[in-house]
Amino acid sequence: MVSAAQGWMADPDLGDHVCQPFETTDEQLRSTARFVRSALGRRRQVIVFTQTCTPSAMHAWLDARVPGYEQAAARGQAEIRACEQVHLAGGRFDPDRTMAAFGSAVAAAERAGFAGVLVIVDMAWALRQVPGTERLLQYEAAANPVFADRRMAAVCQYDRTLFDAATLTAACAAHPLTPGQSELRFSYTDEPRGLQLAGRVDDTNRAVFAALIETLVQVPADVTLDARDVDAIDVAAGCLITECAASRPGHRTEILANEAVARQLRMIGAERLTPLTIRTPTAGRSGA
Repeated sequence: MVSAAQGWMADPDLGDHVCQPFETTDEQLRSTARFVRSALGRRRQVIVFTQTCTPSAMHAWLDARVPGYEQAAARGQAEIRACEQVHLAGGRFDPDRTMAAFGSAVAAAERAGFAGVLVIVDMAWALRQVPGTERLLQYEAAANPVFADRRMAAVCQYDRTLFDAATLTAACAAHPLTPGQSELRFSYTDEPRGLQLAGRVDDTNRAVFAALIETLVQVPADVTLDARDVDAIDVAAGCLITECAASRPGHRTEILANEAVARQLRMIGAERLTPLTIRTPTAGRSGA
């Protein structure tokens, strides 16, 4: 059963990057049908990348269990592709090419009038012995900023019986939403320029946070990290924020935080040792 607190395991919002470890093929297929049903109901295009199941078998499974699936497929709202078509195109994994393909898919979906894209991926493709698959974990973490504009959601399905424990743990930590781990949501902001966060940052999602902070490091202008809806951060996350401010000489780095987060940052000397400004507005924000 999916708890109310983890509704994203049944109906992800645009911007969600979900890791779904599973143990049986039946569990994977049933959850795929659930995700497809919810995406179609919200007028989103859904693209299923399948590896252990053939595209024709996946099509038959969804057609039998998702009302309106056949019609959605006919009008291009639902697509099923083999992972070889994108992730392993040309016999190698190229992260940049893969993310560019997703960006093109989102643009095409918007032109067609769909309200965003949900991508569901059977990650068993990463077990193929082809060049580039050794970059899987870096790719999963580095992909997170792509979701910050809230035009796409993704569910990465990892078979616990195929991936070793260390790889699976690292893959989960590279996702902001994984069952049983701290949740983190985020979006870019224009006024002020920066990033808005909600949730909690700890060792279960620090790879996600690091990738997001790195995007602020690259901005040649003043930036604001709105963390008013972040419940807590650990020392390592505080150090990442501090390093971000220190690496941007000549540009202001400001963080809006609650008292708990501000106290953690001041405890490690963030405001004293770097050009970081910490503000604690009394009003919070309801989610990123």
